[in-house]
This record gives sequence, structure tokens and C-alpha cells, in this order.
Amino acid sequence: LMEKHKETMMSSRSSSDPSNEGNIGDDVIGLTIRSMAASSCSMEPLRKRIPRSLKVGRIKAMCARAFGLDIELQILHFRIEGDPFPTELDDADHTLAYYGVNDGADILVNEIDVEAQKREKVRQSEEHNRRVEEQ
Repeated sequence: LMEKHKETMMSSRSSSDPSNEGNIGDDVIGLTIRSMAASSCSMEPLRKRIPRSLKVGRIKAMCARAFGLDIELQILHFRIEGDPFPTELDDADHTLAYYGVNDGADILVNEIDVEAQKREKVRQSEEHNRRVEEQ
């Protein structure tokens, strides 16, 4: 298995092994952070070099300052070139390394539509009440 997955194993070992003799530059990756939120999608994307050990919550704080988005309403995804489906970064306490974010990845920042959520809750409540009445 080590031979087959050598590159993946070595990169995860370098970020988690305290006895690793590499330097901090080995853990730094280049990212492009793009806002997909309606209020800031026309802004230029951020291009950053950051450590893979950075937590998602810190990325959200960076996006809040750069794009003017509320941290609580942000949804982050990442994608690598050639991957048609972005992966959600759904836990603010996990690191970029945990999700397997690599050098050259794009982080997509979106914003929860609060009004759409309210409409969906009302629709679900009405559907639930209709089903209860049918029984």
C-alpha cells in the first residue's frame, strides 16, 4: 500500500509527524479563494499561500474580512483541477489537510440564503400538517 499511495502518505505524514525534519514551507499550499455569494461574486479572488494545518474556521474569518460575508452564513467548498464536484468543508474545527486540500486548489465561498431557508421551513411545515390531516 505504501508503494501505491506513497505521495499521499508522505504528505499526510509530513503534516502530522512531529519528528519530521522538513521545514514549514513543505506544509504551505497555494490557494485561490473565490466568492460565489451574490453580494461579492464580482470581487477579485484571493490568492494565498497558507499552511495545510490552518483550520476551516480561520479561512471563514479571512473570507469574512475580504468579502464582507457573515461567518455564520458561509458555506465553503474546495475543488481541484479536473474534479467536477466540489467537496464541502463542513467543520470549522478541521484543517485543510484533513479534507485533503492540495496546492493549487480553489476554495469556493457561498452564502446561505436565509429567506430561502425560511420559505423551505414553511413549505415543510405545511406539508407535514397536510399529511397529518390526511391520516
